[in-house]
Amino acid sequence: MPAQVETIKDALGRTVEKPRYGGTLNVVLQADVQSFDSLNLDQSGIWTMHLTNEKLSVGDFVAGPSGKNEVTWNMPGIWDIARETGQLAESWEVQGNDTIIFRIRKGIRFHNKPPVNGREVVAEDVAYSMRRVMAAGTFLGNAFSVGKPGDNGPKSITATDKYTVVVKTPPESQGNLLQNLNVGVRIIAKEVVDQYKDLTDWRSAHGTGAYMLTDYVRDSSISFKRNPDYWRDHPLYPGMKMPFPDGVRALIIPDTSTQTAAIRTGKIDSMYGVLPTEVETLLKSRPDLNKYKFLQFLGPALWFRLDKELPFKDLKVRRAIMMAIDREGIIQGYYKGEASKFNHPILNVGELADIFTPLDKLPKTVQENYTYNPDMAKKLLTEAGYPNGFKTKIVCPQGAVDLLSIVKDNLAKVGIQADLDVKETGVWATIQRNSTHDEMLYVAITNIYYTTPLAYLQSLIPVYNHSRGVDQYVEDYYKEKILPNQVLKDKELRANLKALVPYLLDLVWVVELPSAYLFTIWQPWVKGFNGEYSVGRGNHGDYSLYVWIDKEAKLKATGQE
Repeated sequence: MPAQVETIKDALGRTVEKPRYGGTLNVVLQADVQSFDSLNLDQSGIWTMHLTNEKLSVGDFVAGPSGKNEVTWNMPGIWDIARETGQLAESWEVQGNDTIIFRIRKGIRFHNKPPVNGREVVAEDVAYSMRRVMAAGTFLGNAFSVGKPGDNGPKSITATDKYTVVVKTPPESQGNLLQNLNVGVRIIAKEVVDQYKDLTDWRSAHGTGAYMLTDYVRDSSISFKRNPDYWRDHPLYPGMKMPFPDGVRALIIPDTSTQTAAIRTGKIDSMYGVLPTEVETLLKSRPDLNKYKFLQFLGPALWFRLDKELPFKDLKVRRAIMMAIDREGIIQGYYKGEASKFNHPILNVGELADIFTPLDKLPKTVQENYTYNPDMAKKLLTEAGYPNGFKTKIVCPQGAVDLLSIVKDNLAKVGIQADLDVKETGVWATIQRNSTHDEMLYVAITNIYYTTPLAYLQSLIPVYNHSRGVDQYVEDYYKEKILPNQVLKDKELRANLKALVPYLLDLVWVVELPSAYLFTIWQPWVKGFNGEYSVGRGNHGDYSLYVWIDKEAKLKATGQE
């Protein structure tokens, strides 16, 4: 390390370059944000809130690759209670089998702007935020069937004093609620909702986060400035307040070639989810760029309607579709070798190694399903009563057409005519949210929410289970072996999940397609960064809270700060 660089000891006792304040972190978004409110969306659709609004807990940054390297912090669906640390909650406690107590950190203040004007966060703010997102008809409300048969949402949420919130829960969902109240609730003030109503206006962005939203140009850019009153010390640098950059600017660039040109020329500082072919080209012209390779957590998949009298109700038909798809051909031709064919229902990453079972260790029938065998597919279709195949259609967005055109050709070879019903993105998103497709639907499946993967099989939750099918054994297993163990008995949960996987895969309730390897790319002047994407569950793109910019290095390389 050059002598002129100032060094310090970090929280692990390592001698490191001392972070510096200032500069703007420029990032890229492939699509505009869906909302500035978490009421009806999961965490992936509310990107700005990851910077402006905090939750009760957050992952321990020190456990990740910039610290102890115990976890990747690249997978936004993994919640490990042992590696969670308090954010707005100083601590939490489980009492009996029906009570959760959250103790709110004192002295935390909302952003110093109207209508809240920097007042202190108190327990009633937390209770209000919880009740709001857990109401019937909201995203989390639907996930817990609130107001519907099988309702397992909170029975009550009460601020019992200025800094304490008590949640009463059904015994069977106590652990699941502990997790979701910690990671799924962004704390807001009632005054903001009173003024802005549905919070669709970007000016309603108002929280306790490290950044304050200052400007938004639809389909163009989003700008933030540093919250001067932010309370957190950087986990690796005690005594140094987060964040280090003066601001964050997100450019919304859907076109891949424009994105890569922007990072090549230094207009953006980091990119997440870059295709291998783009990385290869980039590194030829910019070998100084940093890279991190990972297996994407959203795997492309085809879903059936199993609640209708369609060919898919017959397992032989579902197996035939699996065998008709040439996965190796897709990997080599479409993904240029950078993909994996088997990652479901548990992703093959280090954090989940104790649950993941390799394909060659699974039953023969499961292995057959992932083997390209058009002759066997035809035989199964004949046995199911479709010797000449059948016609169907796949609802999909434009972005999936190239991949699905290959799948369509594969299916045609065994007699299945699958027409692509291409929808505008917003229309397709509505269909997937409500599972209102007629026959088949293309939706990526998330293989990292290991604590609730069987929620995909619950027919009462169409936002997860796009196949709308019910298997009684799985339903009973979920209620008896999974739900009671979630979070609170993690070892038992993980063992039970591993035991169920062979049966689950034998159902062929969804057709997994190969998942691509992707890359995170970042500029050499972005420091304190090692490819993190989500520090804890659901914190998409929150690495901007932890990194710093070497302004001198950037100025030397680009001529701009």
